[in-house]
Amino acid sequence: MSTLASAQLGRPNYPPQYFTLRAGFLVPLDTNLKAVSNTFFGVGADYTFSNAYINGGETFISLDWLGKTSGGGRFNVFPICINERFFFGGNNNNNPAAVFNNRVYAFVGLGAFLFDMDPTTWRFGGRGGLGLELGHSVKAEATLFLSAPTSGVHIHANALGIYLGYNFNGS
Repeated sequence: MSTLASAQLGRPNYPPQYFTLRAGFLVPLDTNLKAVSNTFFGVGADYTFSNAYINGGETFISLDWLGKTSGGGRFNVFPICINERFFFGGNNNNNPAAVFNNRVYAFVGLGAFLFDMDPTTWRFGGRGGLGLELGHSVKAEATLFLSAPTSGVHIHANALGIYLGYNFNGS
C-alpha cells in the first residue's frame, strides 16, 4: 500500500538519497551588494535525505558559494540552509512539463550565511525558488537568496540566480 501511495505522489524513480552539484550566475538585488559586483558566480551542492520532514516534500541541505565576478578584495558569501522541495503535479497530462517527462518544483529553505569579508560575519538568511527537471539527472533552477544585513556596511546577500545542476544518485 505504501508503495502505491508513494507512486501517486510522483516520487523519483531513483533512490531518495542523492547529491546535486549546481553552477550559475546571480544578479544582486541589494544596492550595497551591487557596489561589490554587478554579477556573481554561484556554485552549490545539495544533499537530499531519504526522509522528508514535511509530508509530500523532499528535505535537503544546501551549501552555496556566491563569489564576485569583478574587482579586487575579499568578498564571498556561503549560504548553508535546510530546505524542503515540493513537486507540482507529477508526470500527468495537467502538467505542461509532462510532455518532456520532467517535473516542476518549488523549494524554500532557512539557514546561516557566512560573509567572508573584513570582518567575517554570520547572518540569518533563506533561499527559495523554482526548478525544472530536464531529464533524469539534469535540472535548471531560479533561486532567490535573502539575508539579514551585515554590520557596518549593511550588505544583504539578496540576489537572484539561474543555475544548472546535475544529480548524482549512485545508481
